Amino acid sequence: MIFRIAVREVESWIIADKEGIAEFLNVAVANFTDLPDNISDPKQFIFKVIRHKCRNKKYKEMLPLRGQAIGIEYNPQIVSFITNNWNIENAMNKSPSLKRAIQCFASRLSSI
Repeated sequence: MIFRIAVREVESWIIADKEGIAEFLNVAVANFTDLPDNISDPKQFIFKVIRHKCRNKKYKEMLPLRGQAIGIEYNPQIVSFITNNWNIENAMNKSPSLKRAIQCFASRLSSI
């Protein structure tokens, strides 16, 4: 069994592909950092970008309403991004923790 944990939240690995997430949300790449593993709360970081930079209603519906952790469209939109847009190579270049996780998985698979 292999057990790996993103540095803080899996969202740090998602936003590590800053070009992809920026294009997906239709915002400037400059809204994202080259050091996603250093963001203390990556999910809140995504919410902040959506709240202040996104114009599209479907992304605004990713934001949590009072008393909720995530909005109704959060999971569907994140899954859509990962499935259709996320570039793992770009993400690995910006996230040392993701790179280590992928290398660990690859080494385990090659030993099977």
